[in-house]
Amino acid sequence: MGGVRSHYIVAGEMWPPWLERTNHSDPMGFRGITWEILLQIADILEFDFTFVQPEDGKWGSVDDAGTWNGMMGMIQRKEIDFAIGPFGMIPERAVACDFSVPIALDHLIPVTPVILSKDPWVLARPFHYFVWLSLMALFLTCIITLAGVTILLPRRAQSISGVVEFVVKSFVNEGSVTIPRTSISLSIVSTFWLFGAMILVYSYSGTLTALLAVPKAPFLVESMADLTQQEMFPWRIQTGSVLEQLSSKADPGTVFGGFARGAKPAPSTCYDNVQHIENREYAMICERISVEKMISDGFSKSGMCTLYSGRVSFMSLAYALAFQPNSTILPQVNAIILHMLEAGLIRKTMDQLMPNGTQCSTIDKVIGSHGNERASPLAMSDLITSFEALGWGILLGVFNLCLEWAYKYIYCNYR
Repeated sequence: MGGVRSHYIVAGEMWPPWLERTNHSDPMGFRGITWEILLQIADILEFDFTFVQPEDGKWGSVDDAGTWNGMMGMIQRKEIDFAIGPFGMIPERAVACDFSVPIALDHLIPVTPVILSKDPWVLARPFHYFVWLSLMALFLTCIITLAGVTILLPRRAQSISGVVEFVVKSFVNEGSVTIPRTSISLSIVSTFWLFGAMILVYSYSGTLTALLAVPKAPFLVESMADLTQQEMFPWRIQTGSVLEQLSSKADPGTVFGGFARGAKPAPSTCYDNVQHIENREYAMICERISVEKMISDGFSKSGMCTLYSGRVSFMSLAYALAFQPNSTILPQVNAIILHMLEAGLIRKTMDQLMPNGTQCSTIDKVIGSHGNERASPLAMSDLITSFEALGWGILLGVFNLCLEWAYKYIYCNYR
């Protein structure tokens, strides 16, 4: 009581949801997961602190000469007492600092823009391919059955061509179709065929209407391998990050080596690059928690999923705070962090900062978030398959006409 409170210099850098500024005029105007941890530590251990940011805006990586940049460099030069980061716990960094117990386990995944387009094969999508095969078999079976019944009638009152015309017209929902009444047998088969054809036609048309209005995402980047193999957009790597540190030793023959070789530097965090990613300028490999924050904030603003997070992680990392070697307060800090983890306080803070973090967790949710696009007029690209089918029909008709004229010419001149 009444004693002199300790004072520490603490470093951190903006990295939502871990740390973000809420008030630029207030030196304590921050929020985030690591900020809440810092406030808890300062309150329980009863110390004051001065919060600073690294001039280069980096977390810390080491060059060939052994010199660290970012917050790791500040720890190495004893400019600060500890940094709230958090920092990916890799052996290279453990040489420059003492880590706290991990505050989270995160996964590095690709984050790419959502690229939606209409399906060029939408006319075939309402039915599964097995259904199409069954329909063709049923179509032929019905023609054969009706033709057989017509032939076997005691008095033929329906031509074979008339039977084919009836089946085709009913199958394409032609309004002028009439049930043959020349025979009870023929009427029974025809009635059941009309009933079945009606169900199939309306099922197809209803499903097709929905598919024409709903966009799909044919291009998904699920892993680092997918990212390096695509050519739609380049990718970048955050400077001073774990990936940059590890990329200097990446085997050129591996997927990571290909990623490192093709990556350009991004001067800030993934969150700070969200606009560039949404605009399809480039993609990045980011921590899943950061990606959930990017998606949550984007969804809160627009109600749509503009980013897609890959499902295959490149690697998993434990994240922790970084202290000066042999820090006297580290054991107490570890006990406080463990208590916060056990009480679920860190998870609770994450959920509060990312209320819409799971709104775009599946491709169905991504497509569904763009539902307001369904009211837009159908463009030519949406119906290109229909025009292609009509074009092929015209070409086949012209080709058949040429064959008929050739046959007529040969028949008239050489009979």
